[in-house]
Amino acid sequence: MCGTPVACVLLLAVGLTWGRFQLRPGAFLKLPNQSGQFRLNSGTANKAAYDAQEKLLYVVGYNADLLHVVDMNDPSSPQLLDTKTFDSVTQGLPDSVQADSFDPRSVAWNQDCTQLVVTSEGNPHELNAVFEDPPADVEILIPSFGTSVDRKSIPIVETALASAGLRQVFRVCDTGATTVSSRVQDLEPQTVHVDRDNTAYILFSENNGIGKLDLSDPMAQISYFSLGTKDWSGLQFDGAYEDSGINLDNRTVVSFYQPRDLVSFEVDGKVWLATADTGLIRRYSMSSCRFDESVAARSWGQDFSDGLTAAEITKLRAEMNDNTQLGRLRISKLKTPTDGWDPIFQGYDFVSTFGGRGFSILDPTDMTRVYDSGDDFERYFTTADATESEKALYNGNVGSNSQAMSSQFDRRSPELGPTPSAIAVADFNGTQVLVVANGVVGGLYTYSVTSGPVVAFQDFVRRGQPGLSWNEAYARSDDAVGEPYITDLLVIDDQNQKTVVAVSSYAGALSFYSLQETP
Repeated sequence: MCGTPVACVLLLAVGLTWGRFQLRPGAFLKLPNQSGQFRLNSGTANKAAYDAQEKLLYVVGYNADLLHVVDMNDPSSPQLLDTKTFDSVTQGLPDSVQADSFDPRSVAWNQDCTQLVVTSEGNPHELNAVFEDPPADVEILIPSFGTSVDRKSIPIVETALASAGLRQVFRVCDTGATTVSSRVQDLEPQTVHVDRDNTAYILFSENNGIGKLDLSDPMAQISYFSLGTKDWSGLQFDGAYEDSGINLDNRTVVSFYQPRDLVSFEVDGKVWLATADTGLIRRYSMSSCRFDESVAARSWGQDFSDGLTAAEITKLRAEMNDNTQLGRLRISKLKTPTDGWDPIFQGYDFVSTFGGRGFSILDPTDMTRVYDSGDDFERYFTTADATESEKALYNGNVGSNSQAMSSQFDRRSPELGPTPSAIAVADFNGTQVLVVANGVVGGLYTYSVTSGPVVAFQDFVRRGQPGLSWNEAYARSDDAVGEPYITDLLVIDDQNQKTVVAVSSYAGALSFYSLQETP
């Protein structure tokens, strides 16, 4: 099977083994909109940051132009203290929030809070019906005397992106504008994290890459790394929603990891990175530009090269033409080597889809992948430990608010599957505990990492009552609505009590869990 090889070691073959750490549901706090009302999908919560000194949790609601302040003196009973509104014209839109002691998502302080790393995606847009694709931007802001701030722009070099093998997703519109975008324009930085050694890591999710920048070196430039592909021929995933249930199978396809969130942690005196391998598909639907890098497998209709055997091609084509197997799976149509295209044979060496459907641990020295959760995230639902309530939302989507939560069961299987969207880490008496979010219908996977590093699955938990409609569940005073669309995770460590906070953007709510060690 062709594709980029990865080093996946330590427990990948062992699979799901239940451990001694559990998340136990605690408080559940809904957040109001600018009018003080409580409504589903009103944009009241996206990102969060914690001030450990004041014991205050700050939550940004980007789409509602809000900043909430939550009192966390008693983690079992958090209290909303204040909600500040922003004017989108005079004050701008709050996109991220951070406190000095917190690791934010799209901006990040260095360890002594003297440098702030800020990224800009340069999202394509229309201006007076004319398509524009601004270049990506990475800057370091350095507070100076008084209220002044020095700005240092970090150059992004076209040749460096090409030599590192990062995907170039967008070059020209499928229909509309005919101007060609460069790699710098195509690059989409999304998440920034700074580790204990003042090294900044920047995720380029759609480009399936990561950047590394030494903040202690004033002359340092970004080093780029491709994150490779995941070979599913020896693993299993569910690629269809018309197959009447939870049906995993191994397939002769690869997927781009495309992480959207990351954390760093220490094991054996060394820093490691953990990534939530979400998956992203680039699409534009503007009058001046329509673009989709993907196509349903049944409509792909491309030739293969000699990268697959005749038997593999015959089997794969049959699966791709069958909606109960891979017919609806979104696969890449880009004709680039990173997407499988062989320009010499004028065919594809492999078929590529989107998202790692799990999480990875990377050695930040050279971004070698030392652990991959494999097919755990979907395979859990085939085990005896998965409850009927959990299975009811397997690979689910969020439909209309009047529909039952379970009405969209299995609908995301052809597109990103479990969609792990956020990741957090807690140090529990020397054991690192990783928590990874199911990004659409909610739910948290817990893993432990010990010396080696050795990784072990611990638990899965999901709130909510899937038999209710979203409206019915939200109208209740409890946590029946669950945590649809988790966009952020963080750990609050106060007096050896560890509280995991999941931010649900669709419910506009904060979901609190206590992390506990069981006998």
